[in-house]
Amino acid sequence: MPPRPAEPVPDPVDEAEMLQLSAALTEAGITPAADDLAAVQRLASLDAQTVAVVQGWLRKKGKPETPATGPSK
Repeated sequence: MPPRPAEPVPDPVDEAEMLQLSAALTEAGITPAADDLAAVQRLASLDAQTVAVVQGWLRKKGKPETPATGPSK
C-alpha cells in the first residue's frame, strides 16, 4: 500500500485572508456557519486582488438596517 500523501500545509497568506474575509462577512451582518468555512477557505486561496474585491463588496454591503441601528452608512 503506497504511503498516504501529506496534508497540504496552509499558506499563511491564505490563513490571514480567510480571517479578513470572515471579518468582512461579520461586518456585513453575515455570521459564517460551520458549513461556510470551506467556501471561505476556497475564496481565501484565490489571488490577493480577488480576495480584496470580495472584501470590498462585503464592506459596501454594510450591516443590515435594524430599528436599533438605523440605516447603514
